[in-house]
Amino acid sequence: MLRLLITISTLFITVSAGAKEYRFNDFPTDSYSNSTLKQVNLDSHPDAEYLKDKLMLLIGRAPNFAGKYILTAFGCGTACQVVTIVDVDTGNITMPVNSSDGSCYSKNSKLLIINPYIADTYDEDLPDWAFTYYYIIENGRLELLHQTTEPFKGECESGYS
Repeated sequence: MLRLLITISTLFITVSAGAKEYRFNDFPTDSYSNSTLKQVNLDSHPDAEYLKDKLMLLIGRAPNFAGKYILTAFGCGTACQVVTIVDVDTGNITMPVNSSDGSCYSKNSKLLIINPYIADTYDEDLPDWAFTYYYIIENGRLELLHQTTEPFKGECESGYS
């Protein structure tokens, strides 16, 4: 009986540990810009020239991610979006990740969620490559916090497509 209780307790602890939830308000931004994008620095990313026309359409926009960035996604084929982040103050571009199932983000948070509901999209037939990714932006760079096959449990504040 004791052995069964230990096994059940261990299983419960293991399952609970894997259920980490990330929330936008747990990663508040520490920097805000009151500007709109004045210019795009195409020299700041080697692939920017390919998206030049689309990037130029961002000029005049206000930040929508982490207080000082414009986050947008450009289509790159079926179930493919190039997630693009532009610093409103410098015009520097980051194209850190591709998405298969959209992204979630907030103007007031450094948290970025890629493929937030991909597990729901595929139900029981989730491909081996399909994950929900959690990132935090620091100094214009994304740091991967976690990847999982579990869908995001919250609601997107901005950006889900």
